[in-house]
Amino acid sequence: KEEKETENREFKDLLELMKNIIWTDKLEKVQTTSRLWNTIWALVIPEGWMTPQMEKMLKSMGQTIPTQKKILEINPKNEFVKWMLEEFKADLKSQKLKDMINFVYEQAILLEWWELEDVRWFINRISNWIKN
Repeated sequence: KEEKETENREFKDLLELMKNIIWTDKLEKVQTTSRLWNTIWALVIPEGWMTPQMEKMLKSMGQTIPTQKKILEINPKNEFVKWMLEEFKADLKSQKLKDMINFVYEQAILLEWWELEDVRWFINRISNWIKN
């Protein structure tokens, strides 16, 4: 329990920044979790909301789908997440940090079978990282 409270304090400001960068209209909250072992992050659907598959099926039938706010859970023990925290502490306004945060969110979307709003932006971000 103490470890969880320490993680929450350590990551609190980064989690808030992540929520603001990703857009508060897309996320209910961003939180650390201990349930992710090998995974870096996961998008969780709040209870009572539809699954990505149901959302796709309704969209394909021409139904209007209300925006569903999701919960982004991150694994604080993961090296990428630790790297993000280091970048946050070094310069919370850096473009690199913003790109990392968006990358986290976009990968979580893909892992959960949702669709990206702008695939080109995702691919450009990855290409820029590879070049650097």
